[in-house]
Amino acid sequence: KFQTAVEVAAQNSLFHVIVDTDATAARLMKRLEKDKLGRVTFLPLNRLRVDRADYPESPDVRALLEHCLKYDSRVDRAMKH
Repeated sequence: KFQTAVEVAAQNSLFHVIVDTDATAARLMKRLEKDKLGRVTFLPLNRLRVDRADYPESPDVRALLEHCLKYDSRVDRAMKH
């Protein structure tokens, strides 16, 4: 139902890869470089800091993350990044 809205809002972020730590990201980046497999944007959970988003109070405004998407709570910081 909300696929187009999510794709427009997320843009290229849809293709970011969530990892547990920056050390994991570094290992994966080395492998990608070694095998010339291309580039990827990693989101290491241990380094992400997210500010709280303030939405206007209006019946016309809804946060996509809270109402339209289901995801594992372990990746909450990455989803709000």
